[in-house]
Amino acid sequence: WTCRRACASQPAPNEELATATAARAREDEEEDEDEEIIDLTASIESSIRRDAGETVAESAREAVIAKLLPPTAPAEAIEALRKYFTERPINGMIRADVVTITHIEGRDGRDERAPAAGYKELSFDDALEKAMDAEMDLVRFGGKFDDQRGIDVAYCRLRFEKVAALRSVAPLLPKELNEMLVKTGIVPESAGDDAADAEEEAKKDFVLEEMTVHQFRDRADAHFVGWKSKKIVQEMRRRHPTRLLIGEFSTPVSAIRKMREMLLAIEQHA
Repeated sequence: WTCRRACASQPAPNEELATATAARAREDEEEDEDEEIIDLTASIESSIRRDAGETVAESAREAVIAKLLPPTAPAEAIEALRKYFTERPINGMIRADVVTITHIEGRDGRDERAPAAGYKELSFDDALEKAMDAEMDLVRFGGKFDDQRGIDVAYCRLRFEKVAALRSVAPLLPKELNEMLVKTGIVPESAGDDAADAEEEAKKDFVLEEMTVHQFRDRADAHFVGWKSKKIVQEMRRRHPTRLLIGEFSTPVSAIRKMREMLLAIEQHA
């Protein structure tokens, strides 16, 4: 009787296993809750940093526009300049942790590859300092998020981008403002005549028999797209048969996106 009673007071093996399993399940649930809290906190912090960065970039963009154009400038010119810097941010408009400078604009206006040493994996402040020392602009042409390091990496060029931006909106500016920009040397004398030249070219009624094929890659940057699309429009105004061809691409999606970008640029120049 004593043995049976003592044995009865001991928990059965199955009961011990069930108790241990339940305890482990509670621990797993608590760990999952902790992970969810950590993930949520990180997501909130990332969102706050992103919003703050966008606000700083927008303020920097508006400050540059205010320096380049007077408040009396046409609204369409101001909006065009705003779009220009949205697509191609410069200096304080850039949001990045690490910057690699790939090219530097030369005296002839062409972008040349930057030296291998001293221009890769720079902090944003160091990259901006290089641009300021050269009296140029730090211009973002691309970038990526490095998952392993958890940082934004920007690929930039050193260029006289403010001058290029002003030249791009010159046809939208009134005559007196254009004359002022011409006197300062910012805008060439022919810039204000672009629209008239375009109309004159459109009147020419001839077709070149041989078709021109414009080939480009899905890695073509914004500078190339802008230059190539303008050349294509000039040929099309002359009724020149033209074909667009993407010769090299990484994926069909990237090829379609680059073709759409080129077509939009052609439409803007047209």
